[in-house]
Amino acid sequence: ATLKACHIKAAWATVFWGSLHAVGELVYLASQGMLGLLWFGTSNDGSGSNEGDNLTFFFGGAVLLLLLALSVHAIKRRSSSVAATFRRNHRALAAILLLTASAHWWPFVIFLAPAVACAATGRAVDSMRHAGRSDAALALAAAMTATLAGIVPVWAARQAWKMAHPTQYYTLPLHMFPPAALGLAFTLAGRGGAPRGGAPPVPADG
Repeated sequence: ATLKACHIKAAWATVFWGSLHAVGELVYLASQGMLGLLWFGTSNDGSGSNEGDNLTFFFGGAVLLLLLALSVHAIKRRSSSVAATFRRNHRALAAILLLTASAHWWPFVIFLAPAVACAATGRAVDSMRHAGRSDAALALAAAMTATLAGIVPVWAARQAWKMAHPTQYYTLPLHMFPPAALGLAFTLAGRGGAPRGGAPPVPADG
């Protein structure tokens, strides 16, 4: 119950600050006559090149829309048409939101690394029939190690690509490295935190 309450508070705080950031960004761009940055084909200097922040703003707008969608989904969670699949759909939307947020701003990969490890640990613990504190601690340690193992090689590839293409900092490939890092990190963390002997896994129908 306490964890759920913290999740709800953190989620609504994210909606508030994310919306405030988006509105503030729009106000700033409008005040500077830079709303053209929101459209593809317009660069920072107003020319027609593709060297601007267009994709950054595109993914930012997508994050805002996903936040609003998650908000509506949460508000409607007790509706008969939503309740049956709420958890599964809410998790899917949240995962898409986090991946999109990392494409919008790459430092989210660093900030989300603990969340990736904790999510993988939660899945690992849920798969155990009788998980104790030591099992959870070992699963978390393994998941954290696996998370770093997933992020580091992708980040090395990102750096190599950036050095090889110094004039393409704002292009789509560079925006795709952060979500790829999180995806690989979660996959490896899920495997790293999975039970190895000890408590048997819960059957699929159990």
